[in-house]
Amino acid sequence: MIVTEGTKDTPTIKIIPDEWFIKISGPSYPPNALRVYQDVFNWIESLEPDPSKELKIDFNYTYLNSSSKSALMEILRKLESLVINNQKVLISWYFSSSDEDMEELGDELRSMFSIPFKLVSFDEE
Repeated sequence: MIVTEGTKDTPTIKIIPDEWFIKISGPSYPPNALRVYQDVFNWIESLEPDPSKELKIDFNYTYLNSSSKSALMEILRKLESLVINNQKVLISWYFSSSDEDMEELGDELRSMFSIPFKLVSFDEE
């Protein structure tokens, strides 16, 4: 497992290679988002498509700056490339039911890419 613990301005990133699973959660507004997401880029690029497996990615952001959105777009482009090569991929986009911005961003991203993409609303306590 590859884990990058989050900070006040970076998300927690967990990559579980054996399970073909990535989870990214928290705020993302670092000065250099490409550096923060480098492990994700590298791991996705290293995958050999395997039609017997499904790559699952959970995004649960509380905030994204423009640099982080660019990094996210790069992740999604890499995932779409896998889908084109017959790799099963499922994205789950989690957002607080009170966070219209994250809901709208998830909906916009879902319409931009040909990747199975589900929006998951949750209530914060």
